[in-house]
Amino acid sequence: MSKYIIRTLVVSILCSSLFGFSFIFTSSAEAQTFDAGATKSRKKARGRSPVLREKIYKYLVEAEGYTKQQKYDSAFRTINVMQQIGLTPAEEAQYINFKAYIYSEQERFPEAIKAYEKLLQQPKLSIQLEDMSMNILAKLYLKTGESEKSIEYMARYLKYTKKPPASSFVFLAQAFYNLKDNESALHYMAQAKSINAKAKQPMSEMEYDLLHSLFLAFDQKYDDLKLLQEMVKHYPSNDRWQTLIDTCKKLIEEHSEQSPMSLKKLNSIMSKAEKKLR
Repeated sequence: MSKYIIRTLVVSILCSSLFGFSFIFTSSAEAQTFDAGATKSRKKARGRSPVLREKIYKYLVEAEGYTKQQKYDSAFRTINVMQQIGLTPAEEAQYINFKAYIYSEQERFPEAIKAYEKLLQQPKLSIQLEDMSMNILAKLYLKTGESEKSIEYMARYLKYTKKPPASSFVFLAQAFYNLKDNESALHYMAQAKSINAKAKQPMSEMEYDLLHSLFLAFDQKYDDLKLLQEMVKHYPSNDRWQTLIDTCKKLIEEHSEQSPMSLKKLNSIMSKAEKKLR
């Protein structure tokens, strides 16, 4: 998981807690349907996000600076001073949150997971921290190879997420792919691609490669052909052009009257690809 993503989420949550405005971020997919009723009830029960005292905020910002410099011992010493002051329940939650964040930056993932799970048990946890914790826990569990646990946390998070972005569906596709559930993985990758297409944005190389593998697993050759054409447009390479040529050759060999694409079109695609390799 990207350290930048964790850092951005944590700092944004800190700003929200200090100034009292609502920061909303979205991530992750639809392992569970969005529950509007549960979202409304949670918001009503929690109310506004608690505001941190300024001196607590300053300690956290100082610790963030040390963490960016990879001075982790200094970061821990800084936030530990906070406990000597005496913390409100909301500030205690931020203290635990920042410990988890530093562990994540150190790639001490088991300790980070334990801290984030402790954070979710806090009685005065803000909606923002709860959402962030579930989101990060899902990604940490995926990173440590516990895909079922990662899907479980993502499902909890998605219960309150109305419009998850494409990256959400990619995340679930990866988790299900790790569990060898290619059908679910393909479903979520198709959702991700659809969202990107509407936004007129290409997927990442990794995302294209995953969808390519899934199309091959289900023998969806023509879908794969279209995907390969898109891939070489955004991420051209000799290997990808060769894969496109090989795919065309196979489809030409297997061509019949029921084929969804004409021989003329297939030959045209292959000819253009061959010219790119000359």
